[in-house]
Amino acid sequence: MSKKYIAPLLLSIFYLFYSKQVFAHEVYVLSSTDITNDLKVHINVFSILTSSSNLLLFLLFLSGIIVALFASYLICNAAFSKKLGSTIEQFRPYSTLLIRLVLGISLICSAAYKSFFGPELPLTQIGSETVLIFILYTCGIAFLLGLHTRFFAALMIIMYAISALTFHAYMVTYINYFGEFFVLFLLGGETYSVDQMVFKEQHKMAKSLDEFGRKYAFTILRITFGLSLIYTAVYVKFLHPELSLQVISKYHLTSVFPFPPLLTVLCAGIIESLIGLLYVLGLLMRWNTIFFLLFVTASLFYFGEAVWPHFILFGIAIGIFLYGYDSFSLSRWLNK
Repeated sequence: MSKKYIAPLLLSIFYLFYSKQVFAHEVYVLSSTDITNDLKVHINVFSILTSSSNLLLFLLFLSGIIVALFASYLICNAAFSKKLGSTIEQFRPYSTLLIRLVLGISLICSAAYKSFFGPELPLTQIGSETVLIFILYTCGIAFLLGLHTRFFAALMIIMYAISALTFHAYMVTYINYFGEFFVLFLLGGETYSVDQMVFKEQHKMAKSLDEFGRKYAFTILRITFGLSLIYTAVYVKFLHPELSLQVISKYHLTSVFPFPPLLTVLCAGIIESLIGLLYVLGLLMRWNTIFFLLFVTASLFYFGEAVWPHFILFGIAIGIFLYGYDSFSLSRWLNK
């Protein structure tokens, strides 16, 4: 490989961690016409590796990822990192509150924009727009107040199931919402909620849900969050890479990545999938969350994406950051 490619390669690895392209949700930045046309095109993203020079670049990229993961693991196990983690965990009781509030805001925004979780899912395709808007507003306000939280969480779980009948497997993109609804169904309103202030006495079933939730709720949340990130990466970068190629062309990203666009798509897909996998496994979660939040924030500023569908991503990520490792996370097991 020519030396002239070494510096751009190292620069691109840096950009793949910090750039605006990695977490751009193509559905939010392309027109419906572009999306429809691109989905008709079928490209094998791995075909780019048939070239020996591209294969070498890809192997160097993977080596950089492995080194970054190992360095992150060493930093997370350093004494100062553990001390900092203990300090952050003092705010763990507020993680559920944050998630509940952000979920309420997200549902209200969904109602205001007449879309179900994202602009590409119009309410009219699910059912009566008026009825659905009323349900979303009601559930959103109820979550903000922490009023009858378990009831409205159960209602939204049913709503999610109904939407899956319309949008099918694509709803896995938003399975993080399902995770949040399930967490609130298990834990209820908890901190600073009407439920806590007014309905102090819990009946037997509520106590059982609460006990189960305290043990498994955040495990469910991080796994569903990770699965949503993995599915999005697989759907856009591996199954339909033409969507990402369209974004690269539209925003002239070849000036940032001086490599074949399809190789850039492949590498970006691997990073996105890896971040989701780390959440699913419960490994390097706080370090992983910092990278994730950098990606999402940079994407919003660069691409001018709709802000409201990202509220939920910020809420879950920060909530997981505050909560730390649950009992079933791989990092907790490794530390033991």
